[in-house]
Amino acid sequence: MAEAATQLENLDERRAAIEDKRRISNAVSWASAWVDEHDLEIIAFSRAIGLGDSGRTLVSKFLSGKLESDPTTVVLAIEQFRASVEGPEGISAVIGFRETKSARMVWQAANSAREGHKMAAVVGYTGFGKTEALRQFQRQTQHDRKPPVRIITCNVLVNAPFMAKKLALELGVVEKGGEPAMCLDLVMKRLRSHPEFWIVDEANFLHERCLEVLRNIYDVTATGMLLAGTPTFLGTVNNRQHAPGAAAAGGSPDGPLALFADRIFTTYLPGLADDEVIDIAEDVLKAELADQAIQRLIVYVNHNMRRLTRMLLELREIRKKSGARRIDEKMIDVAWAKLQHVSK
Repeated sequence: MAEAATQLENLDERRAAIEDKRRISNAVSWASAWVDEHDLEIIAFSRAIGLGDSGRTLVSKFLSGKLESDPTTVVLAIEQFRASVEGPEGISAVIGFRETKSARMVWQAANSAREGHKMAAVVGYTGFGKTEALRQFQRQTQHDRKPPVRIITCNVLVNAPFMAKKLALELGVVEKGGEPAMCLDLVMKRLRSHPEFWIVDEANFLHERCLEVLRNIYDVTATGMLLAGTPTFLGTVNNRQHAPGAAAAGGSPDGPLALFADRIFTTYLPGLADDEVIDIAEDVLKAELADQAIQRLIVYVNHNMRRLTRMLLELREIRKKSGARRIDEKMIDVAWAKLQHVSK
């Protein structure tokens, strides 16, 4: 009973918090901007935030300011979706988008695949900033009178039948899925009459059959595609573990994905350069880094944009509390220790 009462109190607190007008206004403004930017129908946005088709009326009333009932459900759904898009500690919220060497390499590969109707891949370790660069590419290419850019994000449970249904739903050629072969056929018919450019993010989650689905779509429709993932993705293409820099960057010509490998060219991303780490850190922190601090930060970050972002979050708080105008190596060590959950 006591536990149930505590849960009810917690729920009441969450509801009370969401009665805050600023929080509701933030949810409305962000969601409205997202819907406009991506040219979505309300039902598509309702699906995206997890409320499904039945949530269309709720979402519509909320965005138009006509919702008279409790907004908790829709506000939490929008906030959760925003967190998944930007990250709870998203780069855009902390440091803004940064045009790094890796980002430019992503754009170059994407432009080449889009212009030439090719299949391409960009490969880099987790945290190298691939997703942020891909989203920026999508924003930059809006309304440029070329095939519109669609980002398709994969997950660990995706398989070929699910992928066919997911694509059909995203393109709006079915309402509730259907037989996978039929869904795939409808997708290809749609792409022949309405060309698009696809960015397939988290491609390292795709199994061989999923990659063959994409290859089949490409062969039939000439839809340009850019697949983005970690080096694990190349292990799947080659049917073995594959390290960046090895010779067979395009895949094994005799492997089970030979037809796929024959169509794709691959770009390896280097991650953050040392000078990029320094420039971003000093700009965000509005402070100079001591020489020893620079060396430590570079080692801790290890070319990783996500790790740099988290370090800067901690360093910003440390600097604010200390009032220091210069970041020294002790501050770097304290920030790193906090990320490792080590108290010193």
